[in-house]
Amino acid sequence: MKLDMQGIGFDLSELAKVFVDVSPALNFKFFYEFLKKGKIIRLKKNDILYEEESTEKYFYLILKGYIRAYKDYNEGDFKTTYIFEKHQIIVNIYTTVLNVPSVVGMECITDCVVFKMNYADLENRLLSTPKTSKVLVDYILKYMLRVFEHTDQLTLSTKEERYAWMEENRQDMLRDLPDKHIANYLGVSRASLSRIKKKYYKG
Repeated sequence: MKLDMQGIGFDLSELAKVFVDVSPALNFKFFYEFLKKGKIIRLKKNDILYEEESTEKYFYLILKGYIRAYKDYNEGDFKTTYIFEKHQIIVNIYTTVLNVPSVVGMECITDCVVFKMNYADLENRLLSTPKTSKVLVDYILKYMLRVFEHTDQLTLSTKEERYAWMEENRQDMLRDLPDKHIANYLGVSRASLSRIKKKYYKG
């Protein structure tokens, strides 16, 4: 197998569990073939998976840590558009699906461990049967749904409502990440986030 485990210290059984969580339709044979095509890598905080305008086509499965999607809105004014967490999948969807350069970049905001493989290898295997083809379609739809839900929160919810949602649904993110990333994710300033948190905990 080409799976690179040297120096990673990661339990392979956890990767198997993540794989099943992605779709119970994927059997052990598929999992084994999947592993042979990729490798597990360790990334440092601030490492870039790919930049804006990238046309790379890789599949990433986050095994540990957080990765942000970011966009440069004004020559150095980088804004976080989404934060991916453990057990979520990252693909340059703009290039792989739309065949255009990415409009966002991807950056590790903590130390990370990810499984990486060539997207073409994954796609060829997934499209080999109707059952596995549905896994690919489901992933694309779920990815789009997450982004749309986050956009709705930013445009339709108040700042206080957005933070309350995170307290209810993303406590691990609130625990693990510094306020600057939480503020970016919520679309507020750090000063505003501080006031919102004080108000929230006062009830």
